[in-house]
Amino acid sequence: MEHKKEQKFIFLLLHSALNQTVWSRIPEGLDWKYVYTLCKYHKIANMVSYALDYADEAVQGQIPENVRQVFFKAREKGMAREATQYFSLEEIQKKFEEHHIDNIPLKGAQLKPYYPSPDMRFLTDLDILCHKEDGEKISMIMEELGYTMDHGGGHHDVYVRRPFMTVEIHWICSTNNPVMDQLFDAIWERCTSWGEYSHSYGMPWEDYYVYMVGHMAKHLKYSGIGIRMLLDFYIFEKFLGEECDWKYIETHLEEAKLLRFAKTMSRFLQNCFKGEAMSEQEQILWDYIWGSGAYGTMENHTGVRLLKDGGSKISILKNRLLLYIHILFPPLEGMQQNYSYLRKCPVLLPIAWLERLVKKTLFEKPKSLKILKAAGDTKQLKKMEIVCRVAGLY
Repeated sequence: MEHKKEQKFIFLLLHSALNQTVWSRIPEGLDWKYVYTLCKYHKIANMVSYALDYADEAVQGQIPENVRQVFFKAREKGMAREATQYFSLEEIQKKFEEHHIDNIPLKGAQLKPYYPSPDMRFLTDLDILCHKEDGEKISMIMEELGYTMDHGGGHHDVYVRRPFMTVEIHWICSTNNPVMDQLFDAIWERCTSWGEYSHSYGMPWEDYYVYMVGHMAKHLKYSGIGIRMLLDFYIFEKFLGEECDWKYIETHLEEAKLLRFAKTMSRFLQNCFKGEAMSEQEQILWDYIWGSGAYGTMENHTGVRLLKDGGSKISILKNRLLLYIHILFPPLEGMQQNYSYLRKCPVLLPIAWLERLVKKTLFEKPKSLKILKAAGDTKQLKKMEIVCRVAGLY
């Protein structure tokens, strides 16, 4: 496969960075430009930069200076971003404490202290779980802190503050898995104090792992999973695995039909780090993950949407028709995020549909055509069916 050695080399660097171990081999003819581009695509360039510090003396001189510079700049940006997010979370939690607002930082915010350096765990935004009834107070606090609501409605509100702070206030821990979502409806009852504030909580690590698996499965089904999500598995199992009640974890994953998926992805990651030979099916999963980048792709999302009821021709035809309808006429919740007047007056949804259709036709025609074309791509459909089966979701 094209650039396979570069992809394997990146895993060697990641293993070095996460374990702070020396490495001593650069593949012959390595394309450093591709290495950096792929790391940037997956938002792991700052993490890989640390691995360059652990290069053996024999290979230090083989790393081009311009490569060192671009990775070092990625580290500087990562450290600046981490500092901004750290103090922003502290700022928000302090205000929440003053107003007695319970909150749970989600996803990477709870796990990143276990990385060798917290800036290694790139956070796109801050995700915080709160109670819906505190919504108005939270809105006032966020405005006071200089944030503006980018969009709201549904299961979360999104706030932004220049230059690059984004905060998502969630009302539920949604994984699009009914069994798992029911488990996390009662997460507040199981949380314990986290940090210095009495109204800030953290999930028990068993629940964190279950949620991490559900979140990964959701992303794989939605648009794809990148390298960062896999690395969370590695860090969790290395530093927290022995502390956990795995019977609790496996019981709930089995009930949610995600135990096979969790074990498959954990085993797959270990094989990636060991550099072991892969089966043909594992190679498909490998290519899929590398191609998904940090945020997944629209083509992946479309393929999974068509397969959600299985692979029969009738179900695919039905889902394709529903997808076309969804693309042309999105549901109210999604439309409210971009058309704020729908929050106060939902009956104006048909007008918002018309406004959106005109906008897409006049200003985003190439992108809109690409989305519609993807809905009819049978090749991508077959690829996604294989990926889901290999990953253990079917």
